[in-house]
Amino acid sequence: MAGKISSITNEPLTGATIQIPDFNCSTIANKQGEYILKNLPEGNIKMIFSFIGYKTVIETVKIVKGENKTDISLKPSFVQTEEIVVTGGPFRRNMIML
Repeated sequence: MAGKISSITNEPLTGATIQIPDFNCSTIANKQGEYILKNLPEGNIKMIFSFIGYKTVIETVKIVKGENKTDISLKPSFVQTEEIVVTGGPFRRNMIML
């Protein structure tokens, strides 16, 4: 099993995580967003594709004998929080002369 993980603008997502929870295995995408998982059994498997700042994608992929390729595009995920107010005041440094 191999493939590429990218953003919806086709930018590679270096370091994206690919997990197969049923087989307790995972890998990380390289600089080009490419990944490889070896020695997977034939059949349907659940794969989880994730990257910080993007929505996680869960796909069921059918593995068949031979070459299997699954490319995924992840959409950005925005976190909405309440308003944060930052205030400041004068900085005073106490100096002690000896």
